[in-house]
Amino acid sequence: MSIEFPVIIAAIVALAAAYTDARWEMTIPNWLTYPTALGGVLLDLWLGRYDYLIGALVVFVAMFLCWIFGWIGGGDMKLAPGLALFLGPLPVLYGVALASAIFAIWGGFKAWRGTGRPAAFLMVLVGRMPGGAVPLAVLMGPLAVGLKVLGV
Repeated sequence: MSIEFPVIIAAIVALAAAYTDARWEMTIPNWLTYPTALGGVLLDLWLGRYDYLIGALVVFVAMFLCWIFGWIGGGDMKLAPGLALFLGPLPVLYGVALASAIFAIWGGFKAWRGTGRPAAFLMVLVGRMPGGAVPLAVLMGPLAVGLKVLGV
């Protein structure tokens, strides 16, 4: 099994973003997101992968709306379309969904442990109680790359 060059680039970016997101209090620097997006656009134009360009635009709109509602941070909003330019939109959207689900469950358990009330778990899952901010890119990027490698 061989892994394509764009997937290797996306893996490097995803790991760097995961590291910075975890290490520097949920921050994904612009020096990582902007060159990723620019490089992805140039690569897709060169390779003629216009479906990836359109898919990345769809990912950007979805992530922008999540950012507007305050559900994600700006770094996550910029990272996801950048990764979609290299991986395609589906692995990234699935990666975002899986990472969000995992962190929602984690937030529920955290709320349950913090309050001592089992109902707090369900309240976090239905959005009635905040589960706390999480470094989404820690899981989002690596999951997206893994899903691409697995053939999603």
